[in-house]
Amino acid sequence: MEFKSLIQSLAVNIDHDLIYILTAMKKSQSEYIKYEIFTRDLYQSIISDEGFEKITVFHNGKLCGKSGSFHQIDVYWYISIAGVQQLFCIECKNWNKRVEKNNIVTFKGILEDLSAKGIYISKKGYQSGAAEYAQHHGIEILTGSFTPKTGEAWMDISMPQFH
Repeated sequence: MEFKSLIQSLAVNIDHDLIYILTAMKKSQSEYIKYEIFTRDLYQSIISDEGFEKITVFHNGKLCGKSGSFHQIDVYWYISIAGVQQLFCIECKNWNKRVEKNNIVTFKGILEDLSAKGIYISKKGYQSGAAEYAQHHGIEILTGSFTPKTGEAWMDISMPQFH
């Protein structure tokens, strides 16, 4: 095979592989977003059922912390009672592995910067160190799954109790 033909062949294979990778990334990203939107809609329903009809639950916001840093938050809402406002943030992980402690530590730092209460929702659960750390720091951890193609969903969920 001459050099020019070899280069053209490699370019076609690289383009095909790149398209495959980008398509897989887009599909994967779409599944994560659907999981977050499912979580947002679920919490909107729970909050409304609890009598807080005027509270809006948001998806995918960039919130500025006390440090001046912006943080991407999957799902969040504000509640005001007796003139005191509280921010609630949810981190969603639609991963095929359990959440590790370092993920919870990172989320805790974000919560502190935002002066927020936190909920962590994972498809596959948590490693023991992660669960213990979250519990110690008042982060509610939940497990849930959502299958966009069928609409099938389950979540081990309760309204969070914070101390």
